[in-house]
Amino acid sequence: MFAISSDKQFHNTSLHNSKAEPVLTQGNEPPEKLRVLCIDDDEIVLFAAQALLGKRFEVRIARSGAEGLAELNSFKPDWVVVDYQMPEMDGARFMLEARSLGQNCSYILLTGVRVGLLDWEGLSPLGLKGFLKKPLDVNELIPIIEGKG
Repeated sequence: MFAISSDKQFHNTSLHNSKAEPVLTQGNEPPEKLRVLCIDDDEIVLFAAQALLGKRFEVRIARSGAEGLAELNSFKPDWVVVDYQMPEMDGARFMLEARSLGQNCSYILLTGVRVGLLDWEGLSPLGLKGFLKKPLDVNELIPIIEGKG
């Protein structure tokens, strides 16, 4: 149910919650969802990422580093979640290529292998915010994307 208060804010009220929460203030657009690009050669990871992250974020997927680079210009992601080990172009190479194209997004690398300190130090200047171990746990990923992790 929607109600208009005297201060011209729109509220979404629930029968189960007597406290109305503002949804949209007159003259303002709702905040845009953060855009997340997920790149992995594993279809199961991509399916899970799209299904689970898509509830909170605008999500696009790519099956290779080359596909991911093609998505960068049109999608303009805030975050890129990329597999560390992929054929043809790994996650580190993807980050280097993306940066050379002028992309300034934040990155999280997914990995099934142990990552060394040199990898972290070499990639953090490119926007790397962290490594997450596979299998992907969205309960670890979401707080990072939302700036709470």
